[in-house]
Amino acid sequence: MYRLTDGDKRLIDESTRPWSMLIDPILEKMEELPEETSEHIKSLTAQYKKELAEFYSKAMDEDGKRLSGPIFMEFEEKWAGDHPEFYDMDKLFEKASDADRERAKDAIEAAKETFGG
Repeated sequence: MYRLTDGDKRLIDESTRPWSMLIDPILEKMEELPEETSEHIKSLTAQYKKELAEFYSKAMDEDGKRLSGPIFMEFEEKWAGDHPEFYDMDKLFEKASDADRERAKDAIEAAKETFGG
């Protein structure tokens, strides 16, 4: 079984940073984010990293000469299909109050543009 290198672990650990950088401005605008939403975001982040590590290890088991970029892109495609709410800002923040969603409207729109939605 493929053993993740320190570089692999770093890639996986940092893999959700771009997503976090887009949702952090949304979170900063909200005054009372429901605990359920907050926990869901934490859970998605952890699950993403866990599943990426498993996917990456399996891909490297199959062909140890593969590059991380293509593996990451394959995982992204799979993840987006399995967890559409990860990139769907309306769905991700649907339990926030109307007032909070309005306060974060510009940040939500910016994230939606980035994710193509």
